[in-house]
Amino acid sequence: MSEEGPDTTEWKVKSRKRPGRRPGNSGHAAHEVQALQVEYCDEPLDPAAAARTAARVRERAVSLRGSSFLTAACTAATEVFQAGALLSCSSSEGLRRGSGGKESLEGASCSGGSSGVRLLCLGIGSPEASASSVWQLALAWLLAEDLGISDRTWADPQMRRSDAAAGEQLGFRAVEPELLPDGSSASSDGRPLLLFMPHCDRALYEMVLAANCSAHAGGRCGSLEGATSCQLGDVVILGNSFQVYAQRDELGVVPSGTPGAARTDSLLRRLLPALREQLLPIFQPCPEAFNDLAVISFPAAELARWHESQFSGH
Repeated sequence: MSEEGPDTTEWKVKSRKRPGRRPGNSGHAAHEVQALQVEYCDEPLDPAAAARTAARVRERAVSLRGSSFLTAACTAATEVFQAGALLSCSSSEGLRRGSGGKESLEGASCSGGSSGVRLLCLGIGSPEASASSVWQLALAWLLAEDLGISDRTWADPQMRRSDAAAGEQLGFRAVEPELLPDGSSASSDGRPLLLFMPHCDRALYEMVLAANCSAHAGGRCGSLEGATSCQLGDVVILGNSFQVYAQRDELGVVPSGTPGAARTDSLLRRLLPALREQLLPIFQPCPEAFNDLAVISFPAAELARWHESQFSGH
């Protein structure tokens, strides 16, 4: 298992650079944004490149379709929503059938009055430059199609103009990384949130957890100071296994003080008692794209107990 990539402060930088082709990574390896060299922010869109990228994503989707990996991912996500893990989400119509024959979440309505589940993809990188990124975008697309999620956004500092255009062909709207962490909070629009975060930096996980757990504390990584509420009951994460992170911490795999190492105020570790995790199987055609991924949710009972212990001082 490889070490983590750079800190997620890169997600706040507006000047983006062209990524080079990377070798397949393993473990919880984030995209190497520090290695980018060529400025491309003014590069004109290449429609042909966008079409090629979208076609490659659709080809990978064909390979994913019918696989035990996709079935496990869709089933786990659907079961979480059905079990009522999203605290404020209810549905008068029940789940309808999605385009892939799976049960859909599109008919769900939330206490805030909005309808539907929102999908936000982080850390996919550049499908034009990376084979693993193509697989990951294909999985995100199939999840959205099969679960009936129409509100699809994605963000990554490595994204090229052709990547954004290819994503549009698949129903994804590209947003600037600077919009984080606010856009990664379920409270941003009152709707449930499915976060798709394959192989993101650990610091980015800490950031989105803080955005949903300490919205009133400014979303500071690991900070609960001043927080009065927690929206994680409205969040499902498909991303790196938190249990694997905990095992790595116990073994001291990542040296203290280096990117990916556990922090003393790690919200990820503190939330372990409040979450439920289903590890996904290995996808043999491209294991490096999906290894150690899990569907993570925060069931009502566990989250309520955790919330009381954290915010009541008990």
